[in-house]
Amino acid sequence: MKVHFISVFHSVGQGLFYTSDIYAGRSDFKIVYDCGAERGREHYIEAAINRHKRYSRNKKKIDLLILSHLHYDHISGLQNLMDNFEVKDVFLPYLSPTERLILALEYINLSSEFEWYYSFLSDPVVFLIENGVERVILMGGEEGDEGPDIPEPENLPENPNDNLLKLDIEKFPQDNKIPVEKNWQEYKGYKLFMLNHIGYAVIRDIRRLPLWIFRFFNYKIPQPNLKKFDECLKHHKLPVIDIKSLISSQSEIKKIKECYHTITKKTLKDLNNTSLMLYHGPLGRYNLEFAITPFFKYDYYNNNRKYSFNRFAKIGQFLTGDINLNHNYYQIIEHFSKVKSNILITMVPHHGSNKSWKDKILTDLTYSNFWIISAGIKNKFHHPSIDTVMDIVYNGKYLLWANERNSVIIKGEIEWI
Repeated sequence: MKVHFISVFHSVGQGLFYTSDIYAGRSDFKIVYDCGAERGREHYIEAAINRHKRYSRNKKKIDLLILSHLHYDHISGLQNLMDNFEVKDVFLPYLSPTERLILALEYINLSSEFEWYYSFLSDPVVFLIENGVERVILMGGEEGDEGPDIPEPENLPENPNDNLLKLDIEKFPQDNKIPVEKNWQEYKGYKLFMLNHIGYAVIRDIRRLPLWIFRFFNYKIPQPNLKKFDECLKHHKLPVIDIKSLISSQSEIKKIKECYHTITKKTLKDLNNTSLMLYHGPLGRYNLEFAITPFFKYDYYNNNRKYSFNRFAKIGQFLTGDINLNHNYYQIIEHFSKVKSNILITMVPHHGSNKSWKDKILTDLTYSNFWIISAGIKNKFHHPSIDTVMDIVYNGKYLLWANERNSVIIKGEIEWI
């Protein structure tokens, strides 16, 4: 049985738009992880979505959309994406209304074209369902664990032409710590699922055999850090029920800004640590051929190179959002311990920020030979950090940079044995 795949870190600059398409004969399974560019440069994500639609075999479908976290630069293309594709399943971390309000306050006065972002933060579940999403999966889970044994598929079908690839989320336990907000009651267990990251999801073929696995990890920021903010909101009688209305009211904004000053910088940075990390890759034993192409749209240096490989045994990919590796690092490594030897390609977290980087990951992920950074060529944060870049290069790894001019394309073929 052969499966073809193509994964792309698109050229969106300071943001992230990752897609991965898996083809088995006439069937396919389409994955998107984040879809955003920074404020003022949204045209990059719009162009990337249009290119992805143009070159996709099935132009109308996304089977699995993962929103690592809810910062604007990672989801600014969400409305555009849903206008152009039918989205089946969306995974995202649960954030409380208070946390979502804090995010909205970081992006006041968005142009009318992007005001949907406030509606999304007001109620992400209802927003997604009203935009046609079939299932919304809120992910919880604060501690890492080894998780269940990874399934090994047997008796793989010889002919993939009639395969129907579907995502099975039944291997996740329920997370009872996630509160059911008022507007969500009617959807729970039908269109809304609250799951803990301890388990895993798999793509199954028409015979219910598992072919591809997904493991997630995320954790919550400490709620005591938000106590003063909540108390201030109550003092001003500002219930967090409609973020869009609060943001649009100038009188309310003045009161909210007063409360905003009670939030520490650490708490604001912790919102990056709500990022939903993802490992995904094929199961079982297989032969692998693949190539990685750093594709420059404006080939100023005439150095479009293609790295072709067939000597690596696994092709697992590890996506990290804006996570800070210095926070709960050992929980993360433990959580992915049963799949880390399968990881060949890793996304450098938080656009290559040195403050979010921990060089020990280079030795813990021994077999990850390819490291991808998604960051703008010129950005106010000076990403990627030269220290992060040097750590990766000096350890003998391949480093590729997706930016405004350059996409990174991973394309290959898997044949199970």
